[in-house]
Amino acid sequence: MTTATRRVVATAVLATVLCLTFSSGCARGYLTSATRSIEKNDYQSAVTDLELGAENGDRRCAYLLGAILISGEGVDPDLVEGVRWMREAAEAELPIAQAYLGTLYANGEGVERELTTSAEWYRKAAEYGDPLGQAAFGAAAFYGMGVPADTVEGYVWTKLAAEQGFPKAVSNLSEMSAALTEEELKQAEKRVARFHPKENEGPDPNFSGNRSNRASTSARRAGNVRSPRVGGVHGSY
Repeated sequence: MTTATRRVVATAVLATVLCLTFSSGCARGYLTSATRSIEKNDYQSAVTDLELGAENGDRRCAYLLGAILISGEGVDPDLVEGVRWMREAAEAELPIAQAYLGTLYANGEGVERELTTSAEWYRKAAEYGDPLGQAAFGAAAFYGMGVPADTVEGYVWTKLAAEQGFPKAVSNLSEMSAALTEEELKQAEKRVARFHPKENEGPDPNFSGNRSNRASTSARRAGNVRSPRVGGVHGSY
């Protein structure tokens, strides 16, 4: 991971932790303490708090711990541990972690590059309403990257991400719509209108998947922050 990418990820980590802590009404404690440490650029103390939170089953702490260890911002990078904690959060149904894990598989970062597995994680995140998951799975479906090509399916997920303002999804829509027949486009738009994200209460207290979706969207928009770039699908995300 380049220095520039690490800085982008580190900024995303801070924006996300602020959103998850103060926008979702989640329990204070380890996460709040870690936030304060990050604001002071004390990432080592943040990692200590996040480890305690993650070991006590807080998937938000597991996600943020994974992101910091993967980026190596303020600490020695540790891809093995970072991926382990990111997977813990993803398997605990945290949408932003599922999308992040999909990115790691798409790029072959810390794991063997596997587009089928990447698409599976993107799909999980997409069903919860995560915009990166929707955009990346939409591209995977449209171009047949890790899943059988299905232009209607690809358009549906891309349109859902575009409705949340995800830039790459917005820019891909015109190309995708041009590839559909008038009837296919009508069917796709009906599916978009009927979509409702899956409910996600999760194993950690005071957590709502819908609040997490809003938080992750806000985090990605804050200060033009972007999620880690995705290779292996059409373009970068």
